[in-house]
Amino acid sequence: YSGAFSLESSIDHLGPMAKTVDDCALLLEVLAGSDGFDSRQRVRDVPSFTTQIDGGVAGLKIGFVDEGFTTCEADVIKVVKATIDIFKKAGANVEETSIPLHKYGQVIWSPPTLEGAYLQGIVGANIGNKGFYPNSMMEHFKKSLKARPHDLPMTFQLVSMWGEYTKRFYQSKHYGKAQNLNLALTAAYDKSLETYDVIVMPTLPFKAPRLPNADTDLKGLLTEALNMVYNTCPFDITGHPAISLNAGSSEGLPIGIMIVGRHNDDATVLRVAKALESRLKL
Repeated sequence: YSGAFSLESSIDHLGPMAKTVDDCALLLEVLAGSDGFDSRQRVRDVPSFTTQIDGGVAGLKIGFVDEGFTTCEADVIKVVKATIDIFKKAGANVEETSIPLHKYGQVIWSPPTLEGAYLQGIVGANIGNKGFYPNSMMEHFKKSLKARPHDLPMTFQLVSMWGEYTKRFYQSKHYGKAQNLNLALTAAYDKSLETYDVIVMPTLPFKAPRLPNADTDLKGLLTEALNMVYNTCPFDITGHPAISLNAGSSEGLPIGIMIVGRHNDDATVLRVAKALESRLKL
């Protein structure tokens, strides 16, 4: 995290984006591990991800989470569930499973992300962790925020309004309640991952959408921003490693599949992703 702009300490994370799973694994080897500055980094040895992703999925157990498909377009469900046969042909044991608390993940994520981002990222000037602070960046942000607050994206202006309101009238009660519920949400995924090596669901509930027009109204912007994170945002707050890759397309538009693993088991997530990538040949 060191040197990156912080929003909220319980969700802040950096992850690699790359063209292939191999490139992603290589970049993760550079990013992962303690740098000696940031208190959020766990001190542990970083695996050689690039040498652990070619083992295939034979013998692994993969769970497709029912609740991850409930809000999805029909073609998204079809494309992602078609990978079940691909995994089976590769030797994996694949089952459909249920994690009921997953459907409340976005609700649990919201207060730490929205209220927390306001209290730490705006009011708190990105403070709250031991370690290195990019003071020049923080100072520039605060000066710019004071001079041109309306240049913030409309969504973040609303985050600030919500954060200020809940701070004044609820003393961050919702933030604390959500963090407490996150313990149960994390435990629910951990319980499922005792049975399965990874769990799987669509990344977004719909095909890649058009970018909003310049004149898109507030309701449209919020719909675009919040509807897409139903499956992804719970793992921002629970901290489970996850990867998204292209599972196919519909109407010429890409559809993503998300693979989620146990804490500190990024290697297995990458291994499953590599096996799927090599067989899809997209």
